Amino acid sequence: MDPNATPPPRRDARPLSAQQLQAKAQARRKLAAMRARAKRIRRAVAALTAALLCSVFLFLYVQLASGHDPALSANAKRSATSKTLTANSSAARARAKAAAQRAKREAAERKAAAEREATEARTTSSESSSEGSTSEGSSSEAAGASGSKESSSQSGSSGESGATSEGSSSGESSSSVSPVTTSQS
Repeated sequence: MDPNATPPPRRDARPLSAQQLQAKAQARRKLAAMRARAKRIRRAVAALTAALLCSVFLFLYVQLASGHDPALSANAKRSATSKTLTANSSAARARAKAAAQRAKREAAERKAAAEREATEARTTSSESSSEGSTSEGSSSEAAGASGSKESSSQSGSSGESGATSEGSSSGESSSSVSPVTTSQS
């Protein structure tokens, strides 16, 4: 038997009526219309896919030919982002350093204030104890010594800002260097 051979058409023993023949012809027409519609849809899908592929390929080709490579621009964006992050981190380090210097300066000012208060307390107690036993001139000398000590401690705390104290006008000079910060870019 031949596998490609079609079987012979079936023969009905009874003849078909005119109505049955019309129904079969209508069924064949509908089947042919469905096959033509499926073929038309397949062709439209294939043409749309080919057009989409060609348009995407053409777009990419034009982009690359004009020098707008998306991969290169992504690297440029990443490097720009890393430069920005580096700049931000160096700025943060500079702010932290300035805050540390400010805290150190405030601590020195508090320490100087505490020393001044202690000196004044000692002066006050020595004045009260010396009033009965010593002359008034010696107590004024003690007050003058504490005043010069106080002014020198003030010049130490305000020396960072470049101010001079009362002690420097009487011959003492206070030479403190103000901190200088530089930033390199």
